[in-house]
Amino acid sequence: MEALGFGVQQKCGKRFSAHCGLLAKPRTNAVSTQRKQIGKQMLLPLRGYSLILLVSMFGVILCPIKGFVQSTSSTPMLLRGGGRSRTATETSAFKFRVITISQTKEKWCEEACKEYASRIKKFGVDLEETTLKPAIGPPKQTEEQQKDEEGKTLLSRLDIGKDRLVLLDERGELLTSHEFADYIQRCADQGDRSVTFAIGGASGHSEDVRATAKKAGRILSLGKMVLNHQIARVVLLEQIYRALTIQRGIPYHK
Repeated sequence: MEALGFGVQQKCGKRFSAHCGLLAKPRTNAVSTQRKQIGKQMLLPLRGYSLILLVSMFGVILCPIKGFVQSTSSTPMLLRGGGRSRTATETSAFKFRVITISQTKEKWCEEACKEYASRIKKFGVDLEETTLKPAIGPPKQTEEQQKDEEGKTLLSRLDIGKDRLVLLDERGELLTSHEFADYIQRCADQGDRSVTFAIGGASGHSEDVRATAKKAGRILSLGKMVLNHQIARVVLLEQIYRALTIQRGIPYHK
């Protein structure tokens, strides 16, 4: 009976409390609302950082690396060099050409050249490599005849007036990497369509080729020591890549 009485009392108590408004609904909604408000206040600063982060990410995605370019307007083209940011407005493609007179191709050389060529092209620069077969030399022909024949073949592949010819010769001018990068920049600024680097045969370049380079280009040396054709080709491509990183302020050259 006591248990029954307690049950009746409990039910009656609940009805009375509900009638008087004492047995209200649990305050879960109020607590939940309060927690949401606190959460919003805590997340509000984070949303700002998230927005900045998203904008930064999209900025990186939507702004690809600018390639080595050539200005089509009368205003000289401005690139990045010496750690300073520069921009170009109207642009067109610029090409590097490497012509080598050699009959030797070794795997290590081809792999190294392929690696640097891939790096160069990532800057949006076109790179064309051509290997010409050497002419017949002594004893069937003299070295002068050999150089003349190779020189004619080389010059036939150039568009003088639009292409800049740069000969690689041990007696050529020595440049630093920064000077080399600035020279390439000037070629583009002056409206050159491309810069053609020529690595001569075993006997060197003919006088006609040298005269053309002095008039419409330059004669450069990669060093005072003599390099074989394969090593010279690898060093040249590495220096072209280095020049591009210098122009863009990329910390490859130190």
